[in-house]
Amino acid sequence: MTTPTLTPDECRALFPDGMTLRDARALYFQRSGFDDKTYTDRWVRLPVGPFTLVLPNFPARRRAVKVHDLDHTLTGYGSDWTGEVEISSFELGMGHGPYWVGYFINAGGLMFGLLRAPVRAVRAYARGRATQQSLYDVFAVWDEARLDDSVGELRRTVGLVDQADVTARDVVGAIAWGVVGAVLQLGPIVAVVAGVVAAARG
Repeated sequence: MTTPTLTPDECRALFPDGMTLRDARALYFQRSGFDDKTYTDRWVRLPVGPFTLVLPNFPARRRAVKVHDLDHTLTGYGSDWTGEVEISSFELGMGHGPYWVGYFINAGGLMFGLLRAPVRAVRAYARGRATQQSLYDVFAVWDEARLDDSVGELRRTVGLVDQADVTARDVVGAIAWGVVGAVLQLGPIVAVVAGVVAAARG
């Protein structure tokens, strides 16, 4: 089950400022079909169109996805393909603080976003850059007790904006991250193919 991106007004209606982060995350899980097993399971299943990718859920990803899920509730970006592209772009613009794995994963998402929904990807990147503080810095050390904080409090802490004017710097930055994503995601495949071709010729 996937959900589309909400407008800022729809997001605040569904995840109002007075709601706790714990309740907001539970509602996000209910709507998206995900659950907190993604924080402990060794494998993660990601729907991609009619297919489901099964990928290793390594420890660095398990830590980062806790923050990522909260970002969904703050921003309203969906759990469908386009929504995940948008939140990948948003988080790259916002920055990942000590969660280095986010750069690796989201660069690939932005790469596909520039191919599938470039305008929405760049707008989300600009919105991320316009935030005052990265949520990944706020949760540099995960604290389960902070889930009792309110959604509105966290929105104010990070300085979340509904939208941001797209500048040339945003466009260049998004494209640069897309290139990084292409290298990270496609580079190993190219290397394997080149190795196979070289071996066949030898």
